[in-house]
Amino acid sequence: MKFIAKMANLRLILKPSVPANPYLGTPGEPALFVQFKDGQSTIVDPALIERMQNHRLLNREFIIVKEHEVDPYASTRAPAEPAHTMSEIKNGRVVGRTKDQAKKALPQAVEKMINDRAKEIAIAMVPEIIKGLAETEEKATEEEDPEETEVKKEESTPKKKKATTKAK
Repeated sequence: MKFIAKMANLRLILKPSVPANPYLGTPGEPALFVQFKDGQSTIVDPALIERMQNHRLLNREFIIVKEHEVDPYASTRAPAEPAHTMSEIKNGRVVGRTKDQAKKALPQAVEKMINDRAKEIAIAMVPEIIKGLAETEEKATEEEDPEETEVKKEESTPKKKKATTKAK
């Protein structure tokens, strides 16, 4: 079963560890926990699945999803690693520095609004794109015969009249 957490690296302790007591001779008991990596954890053990389904943080810090469902917290979850600054070194000297861009989270409502607006703009642009393609196609067919275009250009340009002066 697949579990999705709001945080990138959530660790749920289902049973805390018990330290060993050498004076009484009792051995230590390891903890039972579930580690979410990049906000996701897949569990196959039925006993562990039952404990997760009965956990008090279910539907608050993590949720249960089907295997093929999309992660609903992916856009709002902070990345597990911070942005890195990398230096380019040539001949023992720093030539340039680049910094990874940190992922900025957007709420789902804003993301949906942006996607809807982008679709509207794309639909509105289609007639203009088709018109532009038709114009370029017309220009391409006109430019196929260069001799005809030169004749058309000469005919279309007006000839300048020579200025005449009358002598008195």
